[in-house]
Amino acid sequence: MLSVLLTTFRAAAAAAAPCEPVAIAAEPAAPESVLAEARARIAEGRRDEARSLLAWLVVHDPREREAALALARLDAWDGCYERAAARYSGVLDENPRDVEARAGLVDVYIWSGAWTAARATIAVGLSLQPDAPELWLRSARLLYWQGERTAAAQAAERALRAAPHDLELRAFREKLFLGQVRLMGRASRYPRGYPSLYTSELQIQQFWHRLELGAAAQLIERAGGGLRKALIDRRYSATLNYYTTLRATVGLTMGVGEPAKSIPRLEARPSLFVQLSARWSLFGDYAYWRYRDFRTAHIAGSGLGYAPRDDLLLELRAWNSWILQRPPESAQVPEVKRFVYALGARSTWRPHPHLGLGLGYYYGPQLDRTPASYQFLELTSHIVTASADWLVARRWGLASAASFERRESAAGVVALIYTGELSSYVRW
Repeated sequence: MLSVLLTTFRAAAAAAAPCEPVAIAAEPAAPESVLAEARARIAEGRRDEARSLLAWLVVHDPREREAALALARLDAWDGCYERAAARYSGVLDENPRDVEARAGLVDVYIWSGAWTAARATIAVGLSLQPDAPELWLRSARLLYWQGERTAAAQAAERALRAAPHDLELRAFREKLFLGQVRLMGRASRYPRGYPSLYTSELQIQQFWHRLELGAAAQLIERAGGGLRKALIDRRYSATLNYYTTLRATVGLTMGVGEPAKSIPRLEARPSLFVQLSARWSLFGDYAYWRYRDFRTAHIAGSGLGYAPRDDLLLELRAWNSWILQRPPESAQVPEVKRFVYALGARSTWRPHPHLGLGLGYYYGPQLDRTPASYQFLELTSHIVTASADWLVARRWGLASAASFERRESAAGVVALIYTGELSSYVRW
């Protein structure tokens, strides 16, 4: 039996080079069952044993296509890209029209960063089979990762025309929207005696080739508590992002506040996002906040993202802030020059292509303020957030979020703040 044969090389497999199959002790009595047994081992997570069985089968029958493809997939999963590419190429040498093998080879090139080779492999495949949805899908993914969103959407549409019922294709195409309008409402409930905060926002977003254009308008109202009448601010902002061919995104957001009684009167935020690999990413930005009075904030943010799986993203964030306060003498408040920091962590999980769930935690000084308060840096917050994003239909979705904040002043006064948010968006 195969299970008996496999026990003879388990110890050797542990010491073997990565992706190097260990020879089995004797030939199986029923070679026709080897492929099924290897697949069962893969399902159980016993890849070394599966690899040895598949390697034996390929040697036993060099034309065993299924075993060669399964072995190539194992090598690719384990990061042995050169081995995987060689095995996929061997299958293509036998049959250049083998779409499954070509799609696997393209995946290997993409995962290993050989994007030029991936494009050439796709081009050859489409010249042989112009309607292959597997190749159009990979072309769309490659274009998307290179920042060519418009061309990526066109390639995904071409794939869908060839395979209209493919769920993977449809989910990817739905992610590639070119424009979006979002309407959001948020309410933050403060303890009794403090004004609560209400925010409504309209956002517009449009992609065009490598450019992303965005605009937003906010209405921010503080009401209740010690305020005699509601305090209303408006914020308007515009964003421009450019997706480069180097897997980096350069962005700039400019905003103005009016009448800016409790929000920055002017803000500017350049940003940079770099996709280091298929799993790792870096993010950095700088924000300049200028208030209508004597306060200025310089905030440098950085982040590290890791995606252990395609449906899971883990992020760490840090903010380093240089705060300047130069009040007039009449305010009887001392000048402040202070460096502060904040930290955060967030995870995003997509259990379904149409559903995203998020959980986060943030700690740091609170820059929120009201005109009557000079406690700009005297408040420290712990914030826990949860969110959900549901694409109800192809072009319409709902998003919600909730947060709990524990805010403490330098004098030890603690305030608990509860926030709820709901938004709806339409895409095209």
